[in-house]
Amino acid sequence: MKRAVALVLTGLAIVLCGCGTQAASRVVDLQKSSYGALVDQVPACAASQLRAVGEPRVEATDVRVDVVLTNASATECDLYGLPNAMQHAVRLVRTDGSLVKTKVLGVDTTAVLVADPLKPHGLNDAHLTISWSNWCEANPGTLQVRIALPYHPGVLTGSFNRLRGRDFVPACLHPRAASTLQVLQ
Repeated sequence: MKRAVALVLTGLAIVLCGCGTQAASRVVDLQKSSYGALVDQVPACAASQLRAVGEPRVEATDVRVDVVLTNASATECDLYGLPNAMQHAVRLVRTDGSLVKTKVLGVDTTAVLVADPLKPHGLNDAHLTISWSNWCEANPGTLQVRIALPYHPGVLTGSFNRLRGRDFVPACLHPRAASTLQVLQ
């Protein structure tokens, strides 16, 4: 038990120091095995158990969206890992189901999603902050975010850029450059 706790704390320290992507992927493996051993009675959250709600705000050069993840089911579940460890694990989707063309930037290596087990019916939550920048096309309207979480079955879809009846869209800063998405934390 003490060894499992030490491995988790060591893994978090490595991630928080801002080490490279390769080190971060080893940390996630440590967290999966060590953290999972600590809460082995709590199953991993399936995407179907989770609810994602985006809370957008306009920054100087981008739109930052705090995506709040809650457990909408009646049973506790465990959530951990890098949200975009896989290519295209975070995408924007139009209301008609088509993908918004964006370039997904590499993960900020401090962006490890480790939450206490999520309590049933949204009694606690986890957060991801996503930066969307440089949109140079027509306003795409209301969008959803699609998140494939590692170590968790399925794909989670939730609201992204709409708040209080307004769709938030980043400014076009570089007309010839791609629009980008990045998970910051």
